[in-house]
Amino acid sequence: GVFLRVGTPYLNVKVGKIPSPFGAWAPRTYSDKNPLIGLPLMYHYHTLARNDRIPANLDTLQTYRRLRAPGRGGGMPILYDSCWNAGVTLFGASRKWEYNVGVAQGTPSSMRASTNDGLMVIGRVGVKPVIGLRLGASGAYGPYLIFGATGLPKGAHIEDYRQRLFGFDLEYSFGHLVFYSEFVRNRWDSPFFRGGLANTSWYVEWKYTFGPGLYGAIRYSGMGFDKI
Repeated sequence: GVFLRVGTPYLNVKVGKIPSPFGAWAPRTYSDKNPLIGLPLMYHYHTLARNDRIPANLDTLQTYRRLRAPGRGGGMPILYDSCWNAGVTLFGASRKWEYNVGVAQGTPSSMRASTNDGLMVIGRVGVKPVIGLRLGASGAYGPYLIFGATGLPKGAHIEDYRQRLFGFDLEYSFGHLVFYSEFVRNRWDSPFFRGGLANTSWYVEWKYTFGPGLYGAIRYSGMGFDKI
């Protein structure tokens, strides 16, 4: 990705191909920051929901399951952090507070939604109330279907159906121990399912440094789906 960054510690502007400001995972995706092999479920598990077609009923979803197993591609994850989309963000920090908000193409689960005519609003606000503790709240809202998506009702447009996402993150460090946790609530609008296609995901992670170059880490994550 390519972007331009200008500003001060309190107000910065980033324009171009930008990383997602949602949640607290983006700065920890690289191998020198991620203490474990793999990612939390919310960032890579492919569900049955798709951005190229709208399921008409439960039988259609079951057909998706038979054609391609969930978790192995085809469907959308809640969040996809491997690609950046074009947009603009404002970010900065002042003492205990920090923020990162913007407008971009695509959605957190559907980078390819940059092919539609809609825009996503996305951002995070964080606070550091005491030494070692960091809290944050994030949100995102934008159309997730791609150009050419099938199954829309007569007269509907792909921009009518949106991903609605909010989340909370926590980081706490004490001595050699660091604790991370995130929670997200997600919904993809769907005209044939009241309440859309929704799910919830979370993870908790611990890292303990025993000495220079030696640490231990563990992560436990989960995902639940609403009944339809």
